[in-house]
Amino acid sequence: MLRTSQTLKRSRDLIGKAIPFYVVNSMLPPIVIFALSRAESVVYALLAPLVAYEAACLLSLAFLLAGRNALGEYSLEPARRLLLVAGVMGLVTALVIGGVVVLQARRNIIQTLTDTRGQERVKKESSAK
Repeated sequence: MLRTSQTLKRSRDLIGKAIPFYVVNSMLPPIVIFALSRAESVVYALLAPLVAYEAACLLSLAFLLAGRNALGEYSLEPARRLLLVAGVMGLVTALVIGGVVVLQARRNIIQTLTDTRGQERVKKESSAK
């Protein structure tokens, strides 16, 4: 049980380290739009892709925070699914590093789930005897 709580704490710490990458990258499109605001023809050509990228950044940040909250509530299955989406999106929207860190945290959660299920199976088998 101690190993499980340490693994979950490590996963939560990894997610905490990834959040700045998600936030910084979500601030880039507004900065680019502001910087290009003087060049009207360029900003209109880039506006739609930058807005779409900003929406993807914010969506991946929302998945990341929802996964962190699910992990804090020990809802490991929902956390696993949410962090998968956040990690894959983070490869593009969190400067690659954020996505890799979140996927590592997800791997720790999967390991915890595997260990927990194995312990439950052993307890059931020993109580049946």
